[in-house]
Amino acid sequence: MNNNNKICHANLRRGLLATAILAGMGIAPAQALEIDTGNEDLSVRFDNTFKLNYGQRVESANSKLANSWNNNDGNRNFSSGSAVSQRLDVLSELDVVFKQKAGFRVSANSWYDHAYDNVGSANASTNQLNNGVPDSRHISGYADRYYNGPSAEILDAFVFGSTEVGDETLLSAKLGSHTQYWGESILAFAHGNRGAQGTCSAMYRGRASFS
Repeated sequence: MNNNNKICHANLRRGLLATAILAGMGIAPAQALEIDTGNEDLSVRFDNTFKLNYGQRVESANSKLANSWNNNDGNRNFSSGSAVSQRLDVLSELDVVFKQKAGFRVSANSWYDHAYDNVGSANASTNQLNNGVPDSRHISGYADRYYNGPSAEILDAFVFGSTEVGDETLLSAKLGSHTQYWGESILAFAHGNRGAQGTCSAMYRGRASFS
């Protein structure tokens, strides 16, 4: 075993130990809180889901990739044995429902990844852009916003209501911003995404405004 592998395995063991310690800190994967409003017709829920990810680079960069000026910035940002992800995500959801017919929903996602705090390839030939200017010592504004953080974004923010029309028809409506998750595709993301959207579009066209 060469020295690089010894260093890598030692760092990996330390990383796994750190992950076990963090997992044992009592951070629950989900916390649900139902608020007692004193009114049986009014339901208020505030749910929080926590997710912690840890990833570590176990090998050095491939020399062919590292020397490719147009595609090497990501490879140079992390060295062998360094953490590539120490990310905490928090999904917060607030639901207020009156008589199970009307109400509103607000949800938000917030995140922070410590692994991106001091990322930079320090490569003079970089094509990594920061505010439109080549910058080898910092990540781009986009990466800082969506990968490093701390940052957050609103997902859902809408009001809803429903009413009976006739004896067997329920008319429901939503007004506001709504996040639609299309699921996951392992082998072909483009086709999986397109197929899911096509199926949902056909379903929505058929159902119109009624549910």
